[in-house]
Amino acid sequence: MLASRRQKTILFKELAAQLLGLSKEQLTTGGAIFGPTILLLLGVLVLAPMMCATGADDLDAWKSVSNGKEKLATYIADSEREGKLRFHAAKTLVRMGAYTELMDVIQGVDEQQRQFLLRGLAGSVTDKLLKDYKQTEKVRFFLLGYYLLEHIDLLTGANKHGERRDQLLVETMTDWGLDILKQDNGKKIDLGSYALTDVLLAAAMKRPMYAVPILQPAMAGAPNIERFLAINAILSRLEDPTLRHQQSGTLLNYAKKVYPNVSPLLAQAMLKNQNETLLLFLLDCARDYRVPVGTRQAGLEAATTLKEKSLDGLFLVLQTDDPETLNIQRLNALDLIWNYGGTDMLRKALQTLPAGGTWWPTGVDFRAHVDEFCDEKLKPAKDDVRETLVDLVDDPNWVTRVYAMECIMRLYPGDAAKILSPLAKDDTVLKGWHADGETTIAAAVADFVANETQ
Repeated sequence: MLASRRQKTILFKELAAQLLGLSKEQLTTGGAIFGPTILLLLGVLVLAPMMCATGADDLDAWKSVSNGKEKLATYIADSEREGKLRFHAAKTLVRMGAYTELMDVIQGVDEQQRQFLLRGLAGSVTDKLLKDYKQTEKVRFFLLGYYLLEHIDLLTGANKHGERRDQLLVETMTDWGLDILKQDNGKKIDLGSYALTDVLLAAAMKRPMYAVPILQPAMAGAPNIERFLAINAILSRLEDPTLRHQQSGTLLNYAKKVYPNVSPLLAQAMLKNQNETLLLFLLDCARDYRVPVGTRQAGLEAATTLKEKSLDGLFLVLQTDDPETLNIQRLNALDLIWNYGGTDMLRKALQTLPAGGTWWPTGVDFRAHVDEFCDEKLKPAKDDVRETLVDLVDDPNWVTRVYAMECIMRLYPGDAAKILSPLAKDDTVLKGWHADGETTIAAAVADFVANETQ
């Protein structure tokens, strides 16, 4: 227990008397003679213990005072203080969550002191994460490591065990973070405004040569899709072409392993990778009814990147019958074939439409879809597609004839009656074409001609 002020004064008088060769009574009665000397000596004796009085317990106590953070920060910044106690003060700030105050200190000292503090604090981070401490303590120092990454270029050289300081920090943080990611995908720890993946990403961006060799096998061996995609997202942010190519192989292997249950989230990760093999794989998924709808839609998104290279796959989608999704994929595939194949592919596209497939039997849905294709896709190029459409009027495929008929009516109304004369006796039933119910190709042509001549 610290001595009281009165006890200190008595003690200091006794020490002063011994130093001056006086008895306590002489010191008291001779104050007038020796006053200045005694006062000076007493001042020295009083100040000396005060300079040395601050210990670990005092630093801990500052957590509870109103200006405790500022006092601790000032103490850390004082290079005259004992290094062990300065680091104790720094750890106290960490336990208070006062990372900003601590980093302000590091930013404010000269480079030599900054290196001294950074090395010691980095050692504290690895010590806490590698040894048996409480989880809350490990989380605090994991966050400290995140802040230290900003100055990692100053963590030069090796520690007393010969380990590179920057490498040890990044590898330790990465290993520990991935281990936490296994536990409910890291949702059980509180990192304040940061996500666990934010910290892992920062470590990987600062020292990819140390983090990536840990992250890659962790991604390949991920036990669930959430962890797999979380690590993939970290690696993707590094924007390294070689790494991205390696990721594509891991993504493809995972997709094949879980097929046909290729989740839309996995499909989006494959789209973002942009690897051609992945995109073609997704395009193949677009025609498999067992694959989730969101992933099949991603397959057609892949076509927008593949462009002309997607045509073979799009023709396969065009032939696929999928009433569960109202054959929307077929319509989208037809649009994309026009986008990337143009007039050269129009004949093949219309002839590929499956005559035995399901279409839209109620209302006027079928006609509306055909009209949209004629107006939005073919109309801007009506002069170029005319010959093809005319040639397809008598095609054996009734769906092909319907598309040719309707587009001719809409694009060349003045010549349509003559062009469509071969269809005057076509009794093929049309559903989804007339609001009043079923009609025929011949009746549709007759209605058009009658309206045009009125």
